[in-house]
Amino acid sequence: MVTKLRQFFGFVYHKNEKTAQEGLLTDVKVVGVARKKTVSKGVHLLLKENVHSICIIGQYGNSVFSTSSFILKKFANWKNWKAQQFLFTDVPDCVEEKTVMKVYGWFGTWNDDLCSLDTVKMVCQKLENVLDDVSDVKLVIEMSSDKYHKYRMELEPFRKLFMNEISLDGCYADEENLQHFKKIQRSCKHKKCPCKRLTFDMLHHGNDRYVGMPLKINIIAKHHDRTLIRNYIENQDILRVMTEHFTALETKENMKEVYEWISYICLKGQFSTSEALDQDLMATWDFGIQKDDFVKNDNLKDFFQLKPSNMETGDLSVYAFWHPFIYICAFHSLFQKDEIRVVESCNIDAIVELVRPEGSNKSYIEVSANAECANRFSERLRRLNLVDKYNAHPLFQCNHIS
Repeated sequence: MVTKLRQFFGFVYHKNEKTAQEGLLTDVKVVGVARKKTVSKGVHLLLKENVHSICIIGQYGNSVFSTSSFILKKFANWKNWKAQQFLFTDVPDCVEEKTVMKVYGWFGTWNDDLCSLDTVKMVCQKLENVLDDVSDVKLVIEMSSDKYHKYRMELEPFRKLFMNEISLDGCYADEENLQHFKKIQRSCKHKKCPCKRLTFDMLHHGNDRYVGMPLKINIIAKHHDRTLIRNYIENQDILRVMTEHFTALETKENMKEVYEWISYICLKGQFSTSEALDQDLMATWDFGIQKDDFVKNDNLKDFFQLKPSNMETGDLSVYAFWHPFIYICAFHSLFQKDEIRVVESCNIDAIVELVRPEGSNKSYIEVSANAECANRFSERLRRLNLVDKYNAHPLFQCNHIS
């Protein structure tokens, strides 16, 4: 997929040479946005001799990942240093001198798994040791603002990792977002497209304020489907609309293969073209997909991309949803279809991060599991010898199994 870096209304974004589905967009599809001023601020902070770590925090969908990635790459290019990205559980004990590294995925890939605090503390200590023991090392920490504020007291002993905080919440001025949105509307050449009736206020003041404006605009651009946009105008809830969009693909003409790939990768968490398909999972869900068809189906490019952490290592075989929120929407669709099969066959990380027991408080992106679901999941943890790791999780505790 060919991309070119462009600048637009104070944002940095990628221009995709492939036009959008249904021929509606003929100019741009936003893939990642980052405030130029914020990137510049982060880079200049890291350039200071007494600054060894910065922390980029922001609301879900406020371009935390892309902003921190641009900071990482721009600083590395400026200093001619090595740039590395690590999931927080994969942080090494030592790195080479003249390395800037980004650490992401704290407390969970999609949401808080409620069981990672001890691991997070261990990783923080490891990072402090790296900064103390290796000269010429800089660190970019990326974390969602809800997790950052929830665990702020627990992270206080590692304050030097988080003291240089850059928050993206509130830094996207309404005027910049508005111009960004209008650019997408102008890019649609279909005169009767419902995007002409979609207003900035609908996106800004809808029932989905948990999700940042850049991501909502990005979704409208990347999945510029007329039914999807009409549904958003009616419901103004991007999670509900995308969930229904995924569900509808199962019965949409010539899209069943796309639906099955979306479901399969959602259940697995990611997909590697170098590995065989999980035949047990295929049988459980009655999928008919073939491994070689993944790279042949152009429709899949709208949903998946190479994992960023694998691109820099040269591994071009591992794909994931283009944004964690898109994964969450696919998960919601599958959970609504068959929650029992989901808790019995979906990757464990997604379940502990996104599923909560019925009757407990849940966030915008979480789903509720009934007693039978919770019991099936507890049995699965026992079979996999994972009880010790997740015995404090409410989905396990609600069964009172000792």
